Amino acid sequence: MSLKRPILLTLLAIGWGLAMFFGGWVLRGGMSSPGGALPQPAPQAQAGPGLPLLDEAWSKVRESYVGEVPSDTLRNYGAVRGAIQTLNDRFSIFIEPQIRAVERDQQRGSFEGRRGDAVHQR
Repeated sequence: MSLKRPILLTLLAIGWGLAMFFGGWVLRGGMSSPGGALPQPAPQAQAGPGLPLLDEAWSKVRESYVGEVPSDTLRNYGAVRGAIQTLNDRFSIFIEPQIRAVERDQQRGSFEGRRGDAVHQR
């Protein structure tokens, strides 16, 4: 009788573990996906030649805005700036190409001075 109880508890624990495993497997999709693998997330939509929602909204602005509407270039820069801000990352910023060109020229270094040669004599 003393040997039956540990064997029974071991079998019960193994059965419980298998029930939990297969229960989770069934709840996650089990055999419904090819090869029983977990379902993969749907691919994100890629931006096509234009952004239809942005284009539609901007067309409404052009139709009814009283003041001067900014150029498409400024609109696109604003859209990119706004999209990057959604990252909530203070190190990710958008720098307009003209400003970046000036910045790059300022950071490009040059060295001016006398040339000197060091000669080692024995």
